[in-house]
Amino acid sequence: MIELIFVIIILGILSAVAIPKLSATRDDAENVKVAAALRNGSNEIITYALTQGKVESNFSVMSSSFKDLESSGIAVMGNYKAVINSGSVNDCVTFEINSTTLNDFSISYGNANGDNSCEALQNMLEKTNYNIKIRGAGVVF
Repeated sequence: MIELIFVIIILGILSAVAIPKLSATRDDAENVKVAAALRNGSNEIITYALTQGKVESNFSVMSSSFKDLESSGIAVMGNYKAVINSGSVNDCVTFEINSTTLNDFSISYGNANGDNSCEALQNMLEKTNYNIKIRGAGVVF
């Protein structure tokens, strides 16, 4: 009988350690999925701008990835921008095309305020990789 009690105690301790790890793994997987969709969506927007010679004010018109993020409630589309929600932060990452020149595609980070999910997403997306000329004199064919 004592052995059974010890087994139950050990299982309780293991589950107390394992359950938070499984939850964190699920959150990490969601961030990886969102980051991949954002990378794909960025490539789709750049390709659209180069092939069509124009950009649209709504990213979901130029990118099926951004459209999927918008329909799932992760992204909110605005005038030449997409604001990405992550964790409890409503403006974790913002993708934007300069609305004056329509040439520059960039991202900026919101204040994560210690939100682990938002910080992880921001770390997966390197800002310097997204300061891109998509049209104009800086684009060489």
